[in-house]
Amino acid sequence: MPSNKVAPIIDFSPFLSGEPAKVQQCAEEIRSACQKEGFFQIINHPITLELQQKTFEQQKKLFSLPLEEKLKLDKAQNDYNRGYEVIGAQQFEVGTTELKEGFYVARDLPLDDPAVLNKKFGYGPNLWPEALGPEFRQTCMAYLDQITDLAEKVMQALAIALEIPQHYVDDFCKNPMGASVPSRVTHRAPVDRYSIAFNYNGNPDFEIKCIDSCRREGKEEKYAPIAVEDAIREKYKEVYKAAGIYKVAEPAKAHQGNCQRKQERPCDAGESHIDDKSS
Repeated sequence: MPSNKVAPIIDFSPFLSGEPAKVQQCAEEIRSACQKEGFFQIINHPITLELQQKTFEQQKKLFSLPLEEKLKLDKAQNDYNRGYEVIGAQQFEVGTTELKEGFYVARDLPLDDPAVLNKKFGYGPNLWPEALGPEFRQTCMAYLDQITDLAEKVMQALAIALEIPQHYVDDFCKNPMGASVPSRVTHRAPVDRYSIAFNYNGNPDFEIKCIDSCRREGKEEKYAPIAVEDAIREKYKEVYKAAGIYKVAEPAKAHQGNCQRKQERPCDAGESHIDDKSS
């Protein structure tokens, strides 16, 4: 049954001011929202409404292209999760299919970048629609750069909310796997729904584990420690396995304790993905 609840709205400008008292106040509001609702929205952040609207406009142009044009960018042609994703490629629950198409954009890395050569999951060059010219690329990357910076600020606020140092997450934010995913959802309503999800996955070599202050004394960890890259790769396998349209690339070689520091839960990091859903 649909819920009438609305995620708490938090003014993020006090945190961005850098003034200790205001930073603490904002972090406390975030802590309360997470404890009571599990979600929150932020306002008064640096990403302008103009850039948001421009990004959605470019997104609509992308998904309006003929299918044959979009398939030229099909992410099946690479193993670093970039480009166009066809409708029905994902399944989150048994017996259901996601009626959306998407377009994956992330940090634009050349093929000779060390992370790409080492086949780090999600690292590689972006694919761009020639039909939309340079404006599409420039808009996407401007939005991605700004949302990545904002996500890192939000994680700092979350750290304070968890009563740990603000810069505790800095190692997690080194060389991150952030990605933006414009999407279009097709559904029975006369108008398609557009969204731009952003997943901040973080440093692939960073180890995720429970924060000591979040675990009751004497209690064991609910989840075993895991490297960010391994966690994200397994999640993608789970989502794409049922449809069988896309395969998730295996790592070049097994991890051998190359974690830089333990990032303690909760911290799900991400990528940005444009969806175009239809149903």
